[in-house]
Amino acid sequence: MDNYGYWHFNRLLRALILYTDSPTDGRFVGRLAVLLLKTMTERELTLTKKTYHSLLQNRYVTMELTDQLSGVDDHAYAVSRGVARDRRR
Repeated sequence: MDNYGYWHFNRLLRALILYTDSPTDGRFVGRLAVLLLKTMTERELTLTKKTYHSLLQNRYVTMELTDQLSGVDDHAYAVSRGVARDRRR
């Protein structure tokens, strides 16, 4: 699948993190981020390293994302580096 559009998803996720400064915001943005990450996975879009670190650095969002991000790092980020192709061999 064409990887066009990954930039927009990554920018949206990073923008959401900038405005998350309370536990209530963290729960809301965390749930939204999970939906965005699932959509990215379905569309085979990559999560950039910068976005991944931004998501992990926000303490309010991290708890909502823990389960989701553990799989994203192994799958989406690895695919962007071509590692997944090497693991299948």
